[in-house]
Amino acid sequence: TPESLSLVLNADNLCIESEALSQTVADYCRIHPEYLDSVFLANITGHKFMPKIHPTEALFLLNLCITYESDQHQNSREDGNAEKGLSLRSRCVKATKNWKVVFGSSVLSNKRKRSSLNDEYSNLYLPLKVELMEAALVSANITDEEISRENAVLLEKN
Repeated sequence: TPESLSLVLNADNLCIESEALSQTVADYCRIHPEYLDSVFLANITGHKFMPKIHPTEALFLLNLCITYESDQHQNSREDGNAEKGLSLRSRCVKATKNWKVVFGSSVLSNKRKRSSLNDEYSNLYLPLKVELMEAALVSANITDEEISRENAVLLEKN
């Protein structure tokens, strides 16, 4: 039941890795959409027990966050965590920095196949898409710069 899930997730002795928990919660939401509302979603995605979102679930949870406006309830529960970057929206955006896992080639390529990933991305409003792409580009650029530095070091050694 939704009540049982909320109790388990908010237990002080909860012992599960945050990203794995986000996958479990996302699966629950897919299986039981009838239970979803803003308060319940805020309860089961709290920063206290889920500080990190798994990249594969970032777009799905981001869509739920926007659809149900759960951050409004989470912010009131957790004393302004949106300002600290701890809202579900912020955590989902942060997870998209792992762009290879989140987007792969499906969103960024010209060969778009219809999939839930494309639907989850397409449903987002444009300013948020820009924010996600900026985060992915910054992350990709940092990765590219790191590779270039490593290559330069290897060339110097040879």
